[in-house]
Amino acid sequence: MKILNIERILSTTDLNIDLAEIKTTTGNIIERFIIDPLRNAVVGVACYKGQLILIKTKRFLWDKKTWELPGGWIKDGEIALSAIRRKVEEETGYEVSDIKRLGNTFSDIGMTKKEKFYFFVDVTQKKFHHNEDIVDKVGLFSIQQVKKLIHKGEIIDDRTIAGVMLAESKGFLK
Repeated sequence: MKILNIERILSTTDLNIDLAEIKTTTGNIIERFIIDPLRNAVVGVACYKGQLILIKTKRFLWDKKTWELPGGWIKDGEIALSAIRRKVEEETGYEVSDIKRLGNTFSDIGMTKKEKFYFFVDVTQKKFHHNEDIVDKVGLFSIQQVKKLIHKGEIIDDRTIAGVMLAESKGFLK
């Protein structure tokens, strides 16, 4: 495949959107959008006393509230470890005691180059109040309960499913 042309459609402080004209190996010409968030993201598989901490986030584009792992964008100049500590404490209210790297994913390798960095996060106690502007509810779940929620379609976001799979495959969840 060969990129013939890329045209910038939109540029903001948070993302760029380009339209690419691509020549395939069979000679066809196709167009694809490239969505380029300007920041990477972090995801925390946060645990308190052996249970996963999930949040119900207020999503303005989504009419349905679903359980998910805490996380979000890395701020300009911020390192991933600081970002995951900030996001877990802000979104759950629990104090972070230990962080271990799990891995990373790309949301859609055909449309974006940005990564999500996953961490296993041990927390101690609920020391802060969670940010009610973005989080509706904080809950504790066993890994079996989380798997049931995934199976029932009550957990549907890619970062939660990928984070749980990474943590379980590396022996952090039993």
